[in-house]
Amino acid sequence: MIKRTTERTFIWIGIAVQILILLVCGLLLWYSNSDGAVIDMMNSNSISIDEAKSTLNILSGFMIIELIWGVILMGLAITSIVWTDKKTRVAGIILIVIGILSIILNWVAVIMWIIAGTMLIRRKPKTSLYNEFEENNESFQDENPFLTNEKNSNDSEDYVEEQETKNDVEDPYKY
Repeated sequence: MIKRTTERTFIWIGIAVQILILLVCGLLLWYSNSDGAVIDMMNSNSISIDEAKSTLNILSGFMIIELIWGVILMGLAITSIVWTDKKTRVAGIILIVIGILSIILNWVAVIMWIIAGTMLIRRKPKTSLYNEFEENNESFQDENPFLTNEKNSNDSEDYVEEQETKNDVEDPYKY
C-alpha cells in the first residue's frame, strides 16, 4: 500500500482555505443584511434607499449561492479524503472536478485540489519483487533460507537435534 500523505495534506490545505472563504462570505452576508450597510452605501455614493437595498439583495443572493456551492464542494473534498486509500482513481477524479467547478470561488483551493487529484491518479504502488502467492504461502517461507523467524529457527534446531540423535542410534560403531 502506498502512503498518500502528500495528497491528504494538499486536500486539507484546500479545505482550510475553503473554510476561510466561506467564513468571509458568511460575514459579508451578515453585514449586507444589516441596516448599517444601506446607510453606508447611501453616504458613500449618492444613491437612493431603493437602489441600495436592491444592490444588497443581489449581493446577498450571490453570497447565499456561494455559501451553498462552497459547502457542497467542501463535502466532496472531505469524501475524497476518505477514499484516498480505497478508491484512489475515483477520489482523484472528484478532486479534479471540484477543482474545476470552484475555479471562480477560490484559486488556492483549486490549485491544491487539482494537484492532489492528479497525484492520486498518477501515483501507483510499487510492484513487489515477490509474487503475492509466494509471500502468503507458508511452504515458500519454510523453504526460503533467507527468511528468518522464530518458527524457522526453532524448527531448524529441532531438526539438527533429531538428526544427531538419529545418527547416534543408527551408528553403533561411532566411537
